[in-house]
Amino acid sequence: MRTRSFIATGWMHIAAQAALLAILYAVGRDRSLVGSELVRHFGLLVLVGLPSAIWSGFFYVQDRRRPEPSRYVVAAFLGGMAAAAVFALPIERDIFRTSEWLYRSTASLALGAALIRGTLASFLVYLIVRYAFYPSREFDEPVDGMVYGACAGSGFAAVASLTYLTGRADFTVFAIGYTASTQILTYASVGALVGYLVGRTKFDRTPSQRTHVVGLVLGAALTGLYHAAAELPLTTGAPDALWRSFGLTLAISIAVLGAATFVMRRQRGRRAIDVSAVATGRGAYVWGFALALLAAGAGLAYLESRVVTVTRAAPPITFRYSPAALSPGPLVRGASAVSPLVPTLWSATGDDGSPFTITVGARQETVALAALDALAYVGTPAPLDLSLHPVRVGGRPGVRARYAYLDAGPGALPEVVWTYTDVVPGAGYTFVFTLEGRPTGFARQERVYRRLLDSVTWSPS
Repeated sequence: MRTRSFIATGWMHIAAQAALLAILYAVGRDRSLVGSELVRHFGLLVLVGLPSAIWSGFFYVQDRRRPEPSRYVVAAFLGGMAAAAVFALPIERDIFRTSEWLYRSTASLALGAALIRGTLASFLVYLIVRYAFYPSREFDEPVDGMVYGACAGSGFAAVASLTYLTGRADFTVFAIGYTASTQILTYASVGALVGYLVGRTKFDRTPSQRTHVVGLVLGAALTGLYHAAAELPLTTGAPDALWRSFGLTLAISIAVLGAATFVMRRQRGRRAIDVSAVATGRGAYVWGFALALLAAGAGLAYLESRVVTVTRAAPPITFRYSPAALSPGPLVRGASAVSPLVPTLWSATGDDGSPFTITVGARQETVALAALDALAYVGTPAPLDLSLHPVRVGGRPGVRARYAYLDAGPGALPEVVWTYTDVVPGAGYTFVFTLEGRPTGFARQERVYRRLLDSVTWSPS
């Protein structure tokens, strides 16, 4: 009896997830997935597949009084996977282009994650539960909506996790494991809450679409909160960023799981009368709210991704920058990595909590890449931790000097400034691009700089 209770209440799944994370920490806290692409992809499938099975199983056993047919549960999971792969991720990537602006600031991350990523996930889970399972005779109690919603959310998160983690080669095995586990747990729990708020109207004597709208908004907000907590420490370069991300996402996922489990156990065993014939409408309000949230996300994307094109005929260069991230203006002299030997074409500053400077300069000369001395274009007299790396800007090869220097500044103690100086030779001109900023927030500032470099095109001389 105790063994059956341990399994039926879901404690076995919680213990299995805790054991999985403990094992991954023991063997993979400092180890990345190494080997061929095939080996890495197989490892990702295992690390994402295990928590998917664990949390789908957890919600399934909660419905032990009249369990749903296993084929329906599998169909809900596959439906969530298809919703993410066919609709949500392509829409987010190609229409909203979140990779270009989402991590620009704390506000853009929090709002964008809720308005776009959270709305797409919650709305698609709503569609799966409402139109695929709601009319079924097997859907005979409110808790069934939670099972279908949790499985759909788990499938959705499996695809989203694979897509995200495929591009994070710097993550250790443990970081991959906890990211997949907390994301799948959060999406499954949010899906369960959305499924409950959708499914309860089938048994409510006065069915209303308002609970469907509440489910959509609640799911979007919780999903946005999760992504902000998971990714904000990583994008701001906070100390112990991985551990902060792990702690925050674990706390949020446990809280959402606790809320979903509490609701499921309150609903379990209650007598339910199917009143769906009374009609709950065609979902016009839900569609309207979803479109309104996505429209607000589109407005945010427009504001955050605006670009201004800068064209210089002599020297011949064109590039773009975002006025939301950078404010162009005259270069403020002082302790700076910009060499006085390189005339400045354009300079801009950003202030997202940690000010930084980006400059574009050019010197009229012709020099071969093999003979290039990158240090001749560095204005700092005593760079720290200097290293040289190859770089490409606008298709042209160059050299990146990556270093730090001490800025005396207004305070009593000097402050460390991190710097990139990219030197790109060409016919008639040598171009010098510089990024300098404080260590705090440098990862986010580097994204702004990278977007500017990616936009560079060279005009005919």
